[in-house]
Amino acid sequence: MGTVLASSLPVLALALASGCTFSNSLAPASAAQDSAPPSRTPYDALAPYIPSGMESLMFLDFASEGIPERLRPPGEKEEAPKGLKDPTFRVQQIARPVRGLYAGRRFSVRGPGFGDHEGVEVYESEKEIPNLAEVMKSWREWQKESLGGVDAYSAPPELEGPLETWIAAPTKRILLVATRRAILEESLLRKGANLVSVLASMGCERAIDWKSPVVIVRRYDAENEADIYSPLNTKAKGIAPMTRGFNVDGLLLEYRAGEAPGLRAWVRTEEPESSRRYFEELLWPKPDAGSSPDLLSASPSAPGEILLEGTFPASVPPGLPLVLFMAFGLNFVL
Repeated sequence: MGTVLASSLPVLALALASGCTFSNSLAPASAAQDSAPPSRTPYDALAPYIPSGMESLMFLDFASEGIPERLRPPGEKEEAPKGLKDPTFRVQQIARPVRGLYAGRRFSVRGPGFGDHEGVEVYESEKEIPNLAEVMKSWREWQKESLGGVDAYSAPPELEGPLETWIAAPTKRILLVATRRAILEESLLRKGANLVSVLASMGCERAIDWKSPVVIVRRYDAENEADIYSPLNTKAKGIAPMTRGFNVDGLLLEYRAGEAPGLRAWVRTEEPESSRRYFEELLWPKPDAGSSPDLLSASPSAPGEILLEGTFPASVPPGLPLVLFMAFGLNFVL
């Protein structure tokens, strides 16, 4: 089964023994770009398309054997789930991506099933992307316009999910899906710095294990009361997690593949026990009967930082919990 999301979709390998340290202040992107050393990662070709001010990044190695089946791109002849209107399934069939990058900010509720956010999906294809004009014409009704010399296609908003959908192929091997016209325009300008700079602008300054098939870097927005999964949002009522309102800045999460898939997450926080409880409630709102009360272990990893580790119970589909980690929780169906 392929990935399905509302204009973004998600999540998950062996983690490096070192995590990602989050700085205490969000450095301006320009300052980070000027000072950061060049990066050498599998996602360097995608990094220039990252807009500024992102709160969440997710990196997916679609070619990795360790990536969960639910996150693999759909096959060329695979049928989309009945009633699915989201473009990601079809876009991934078109691009046949080897890797992807999802960037988002300003997460909010919109509709009964999917949430909205400002963001972009960036796909790198293993082969040349087919002519979009022909593909879009045979798919559904789209409006075409030129943005910065690149043909872009937009569709009317659905009743739920991202407010807008924009698709463009700036090169023969790069495909973009954005939730706002302005976001796509910024992405097409390719002003994103090397990946080290982008991560530093989010407060993440330590090496990442890029062998992991899914990596998430997240920084929470204390001003966003519409992000119902943020631990900083104390106004979200009646939805897990119940532990909220503690001091937490952001995290690096790496999926751990294997027979017992799990995760390692380095969380920048001054309140380790509250952080452990929050993420445990997020991952396992209804723990299996007879399971240990502490499903996540927490240990100090650096001053003001803890390492959370755990495996997924058999009843929890790998992928679904990690989506919530990045606050794309309302934007994905797995």
